[in-house]
Amino acid sequence: TTEYVTIQKELLSLYGVTNRRELFILPVKGDSMEPTLYEDDLVLIQRVNLESFLHEGVYVIRLKDDLFIKRIQYNHIKQTLKVKSDNKEYDEMFFSGDDLNDVEVIGEAVRDAFDPRKA
Repeated sequence: TTEYVTIQKELLSLYGVTNRRELFILPVKGDSMEPTLYEDDLVLIQRVNLESFLHEGVYVIRLKDDLFIKRIQYNHIKQTLKVKSDNKEYDEMFFSGDDLNDVEVIGEAVRDAFDPRKA
C-alpha cells in the first residue's frame, strides 16, 4: 500500500530538495547502518541517476534484486565503487569494471533518520 506524508515545503528547501516529485520515504531494516540509522527509522530519499551521483553519502542502492541503504563512495578516476555499512561488524564491498553493472544507485538520503511525524 502507498501512504502519503505531508512535509513542509520550507523544510525540504533547507535540505536542498528541488523536485518534490522525486522523493520517497523508506524504513530502515536491520542494524548495518547503526549508529547512524536504526531499525524502523524513516529515511527521506531523493531519486538520483548515476550522472548526478558525485559524492560520498548515504544512498539507497539495488544489488541484484535487493534494496539497501548504505554509505557509498564512487571514485571517478578509478571508476570504483565502495559500499560500506556504518556498523563496523559488516564488511565493505568494492565494485569495478563489469561488476558496476550489478549496482544501481536509486536515491540519496536527504536527511538521515528523518521522522516526518515530527516535522
